[in-house]
Amino acid sequence: MFGWQDYVATDTQAPGGLRKLAPQVPPNVALSLFGITGTTAYFGMTEIGQIKAGETVVVSGAAGSTGSVAGQIAKIKGCRVIGTAGGKEKCDWLVQVAGFDGAIDYKSEDVGTRLSALCPNGIDVFFDNVGGIVLNEVLARINLKARIVLCGAISRYNEAVLPPGPSNYFNSRQSEHAWRGSSSSIMYRDFRKPLRRSAAGRAKANWCKRRMSPSA
Repeated sequence: MFGWQDYVATDTQAPGGLRKLAPQVPPNVALSLFGITGTTAYFGMTEIGQIKAGETVVVSGAAGSTGSVAGQIAKIKGCRVIGTAGGKEKCDWLVQVAGFDGAIDYKSEDVGTRLSALCPNGIDVFFDNVGGIVLNEVLARINLKARIVLCGAISRYNEAVLPPGPSNYFNSRQSEHAWRGSSSSIMYRDFRKPLRRSAAGRAKANWCKRRMSPSA
């Protein structure tokens, strides 16, 4: 990070700056729950998603480093949480270890059909790390005044020719839901504020009871 040198001066309040970890924090937890991905999940879900107990939350890319934390935060807050992931192993981990209420294997299952089955009363919050077909199917089942957290678009990262936008986009007008982006730079801007940083740190420390994701 800082090159080959014996000493370095860094602003602990700046994005990417060093900060002292709490005692007995394992390295993997420092880099995940207390790192960029955990911070993005925390502010994205609690401030942008504004999750409330009893709501139905869907997380795409749910077995990844950000999605797995975001989904567990929603569960702790009393939401019903459904995740999408690629492969049986990841989906099993989401339900059996991370505590999700259900999981959809987008590689072997019809995403739309499974969303209808697992979210019969619609979707209140969507934490999106993928975009593509998952986003489009969620838009077809979004509730009035829902919130969409746009965190990533894995489905298009390696595409030479970008696909067209979601065909269900116009549902945004009818359901009056809100879209807002969530990135690590925005989250760290908020994280720099002392009161917000300490509150987020205390909350995540109390939540640090489950294993981290098996893969990103």
